[in-house]
Amino acid sequence: MLEVVKGIAPNIFIITFTSRSPAMRYFEGRRLTASMAVKQHVSAILHEATETFELTFNNPRMQPLRLREAPLFGGEQTVRLRLELMLIDIIRSDDRYAPQEPQRMYFTKDVVTDPLALRMIAYMEDHLHSRFTMEEMARALSFGKAYLSRYFSRVCGYSVIDYFAMMKIGEAKRLIRETDKNFGEISELLAFSNPHYFSATFKKHTGMTPTQYKRSSWIV
Repeated sequence: MLEVVKGIAPNIFIITFTSRSPAMRYFEGRRLTASMAVKQHVSAILHEATETFELTFNNPRMQPLRLREAPLFGGEQTVRLRLELMLIDIIRSDDRYAPQEPQRMYFTKDVVTDPLALRMIAYMEDHLHSRFTMEEMARALSFGKAYLSRYFSRVCGYSVIDYFAMMKIGEAKRLIRETDKNFGEISELLAFSNPHYFSATFKKHTGMTPTQYKRSSWIV
């Protein structure tokens, strides 16, 4: 059963498949709402399928998929893998199946593909040696502050503030390795309120103090 917003014509794309996995019993009788991660999987599946199979749109009748004359290389495998990943993500979103202490990964700009998230990261890069507020970012990007906060957390797994702090620490590590600036100068350059706060933030994100990091990065 599908539920849609009243008064808005929905776009529906149905994919059927068979599976003997006992894990599929999880979906029996469940009503699910697509998260941002699931929507990204669906978008990727549709892209791969469109470039791989002859798809008949605007036709409600079910029919087997047929390969295009020049299908996308690895398209069939990618659709299957994306579908499996999507189902795994849905199950993992249930607290009963999620890790007790999930480890978050810091996604750099080279890994992030979401356009709005990349705009937010670019804004942070422009303010790496200063400070900014969410209100300022929201005005610059023409979005609401609360919307941007929730959006970035869903896409990147971190709050904007935490991500910005990790960007600063990444730059601090580069400055420690590649320049002769002392920790006080680096703290001031990256707009930390004081060297003590800089040191505490550095240790929080790296597991070592700036001094320990400097010693570990010496090249003899």
